[in-house]
Amino acid sequence: MSDLSPAAPATGALQFDTAEPSAAATTERSCTACHRPIEGEYHMANMQVVCTPCRHALVAGPQGSRTGRIGRAILFGAGAALAGSLLYFVVLAATGYEIGLIAILVGWMVGRAVSVGSHGRGGWLYQVVAIGFTYLAICTSFIPAILDAWRASGEDTGVPAALIYIGAFIFSLTLPILTITSAPIGVLILGFGLYQAWRENKRPELTVTGPYAVAPKPQPQLAG
Repeated sequence: MSDLSPAAPATGALQFDTAEPSAAATTERSCTACHRPIEGEYHMANMQVVCTPCRHALVAGPQGSRTGRIGRAILFGAGAALAGSLLYFVVLAATGYEIGLIAILVGWMVGRAVSVGSHGRGGWLYQVVAIGFTYLAICTSFIPAILDAWRASGEDTGVPAALIYIGAFIFSLTLPILTITSAPIGVLILGFGLYQAWRENKRPELTVTGPYAVAPKPQPQLAG
């Protein structure tokens, strides 16, 4: 899928759950995006009233280059993944349980960060980035437990510490596969987080129509 869908203008975010108003209803209405009064004519963007400048901003698409958006999405996603991994580890260490709501929160954190970095572009590329970082965030939160288990085993083979940490990292990434039959709930919880990250970066559908004329203001009736 190409990087072609438009994004909301920087002036504001559109909500797509209200019905299209009539021309009369737009009298003295404001643009949903920039909140400036509608004068003369208006447009409809996904059933929302927008002014002509915001309509052009929507159709033009997001700011910056595609490379810049991808770079920002990766940077923001990596930061959110690190924070999410620490959060998941703290909750797991404090409670001893894998809490599904925390996985969803981590998925939302990473997915939202990727979306902000891409200026809300959405699409399969950003969904892959968000899912990848969410998977890393949740899996790597088990590294301390893996290291504790290794130390408790009493095995000291003289392996350099760096290799031990690398091995723990690689092993953490395989846990969902290794435990898919013995701990299906954990895999399901991981799936919740991945789905949330994917959903946050769905490509927005945009339908713009217009222009429509604003209904004239009714003239006051003079008493005869």
